[in-house]
Amino acid sequence: MHKVLKTQKLKDAGISNMHEDFIAGEVKIWESKGVEYIVKVEDLLKLDGKNPKVYVTQIKSLLLLMGMIQEQQFNNLIKEAKCEFTLSYYAERRGYSKEEIQHQGVFFNELKRDLFSGAYTTYRVKQMIIKGKEYTIHNTFYGLYEPKEHENKWEVEFNNPYGKWILEILNGEAGQYFIKDRKAIEDRATTEKPFLLLFYQQLIKRKRPNLLTTPVKVLNLLGDMKINEQILARPKECFELLRECLIYFSEHYQPTPEIEQFFLYNDFHKTKTVKLPLFISEAFKQYPYEDFRDLLKDIGIKDIREAYISFKRPGIKPKSKKKQNLSEEEESLLERTLKWFNGQITKIPREDQESLVKRYIKKYGAGEYGKLFEKEANKYSPNAVEFLTKTLPNYKPER
Repeated sequence: MHKVLKTQKLKDAGISNMHEDFIAGEVKIWESKGVEYIVKVEDLLKLDGKNPKVYVTQIKSLLLLMGMIQEQQFNNLIKEAKCEFTLSYYAERRGYSKEEIQHQGVFFNELKRDLFSGAYTTYRVKQMIIKGKEYTIHNTFYGLYEPKEHENKWEVEFNNPYGKWILEILNGEAGQYFIKDRKAIEDRATTEKPFLLLFYQQLIKRKRPNLLTTPVKVLNLLGDMKINEQILARPKECFELLRECLIYFSEHYQPTPEIEQFFLYNDFHKTKTVKLPLFISEAFKQYPYEDFRDLLKDIGIKDIREAYISFKRPGIKPKSKKKQNLSEEEESLLERTLKWFNGQITKIPREDQESLVKRYIKKYGAGEYGKLFEKEANKYSPNAVEFLTKTLPNYKPER
């Protein structure tokens, strides 16, 4: 986030359609990439006196909140663009371990700052063209209900237009699945190095039914990632950043990483295309930029930024009968649960069902999970959807 530009009365900021008590307060305004972020000075206390978090951690928070809405609302008769959660559960879904959560370190304050930023920050976008007409947009993401008692649940309800879009998805009027980015949300390395998450989003965005993405100019790819202009101006730094992304997503998110191979092209539109296939080998990981630049010259490219690139992900390998990291007892519980879910849970992909069940088996232990499963599955009118989306997240084992 860029430095604070100014502190002023809200009425001087050109916002005249807010509540009167809001107008009366001083505000601070931050500007980044053409968007202004406005926070009342009195609300900065909720943000620990710091700037609002509107970069990668806010992207992760929004994706997670939307994902929890999908999990909690999809099978409700009356759907709402809201979810509820304990702060501990929110932290778990952001990739913190049970032990870390139990000790409640400084990271809890940062997670709260993510939540408060989405509620307290008004963002302003000037010169937005909608249906040929120019508008200035003022909005916040959601209303946040903070519980007075620590053990009670927080609640988030999205404002329009986000609430409207979410309801369209919940009602089957739009085909998007929010928690497709779950691995990256839980991956704290992509918080520490934000460009990794931005690259991952480009991979997800560009996926096609086959394994190879459509080629895109490297400069355009990095521009879509909102990479700093100073880096974009230097071919070597562009190469180093791109290489780190390629290596990271060829090694992580096993058993099927996002990238197995990539291809470089001299031009994908105007001239005879020359394709250079490259594996992310040990040699590539150590490749000096100068040597790689010579390799590009062989296909008629002088500058890595002008090359076109596409990414190939590995083919899906048949799953072994034995699941990773599960004991025989845990494996049996997983298989029995998924068998019960079969045909009953249709809105959540099977791979996400499996991932969630594995998490809860590990969280509660095979014995505790097994007792809960038997109790729920043998009810007079068992409900698999409720078991996955409500019973398991809210369960508190007896001490």
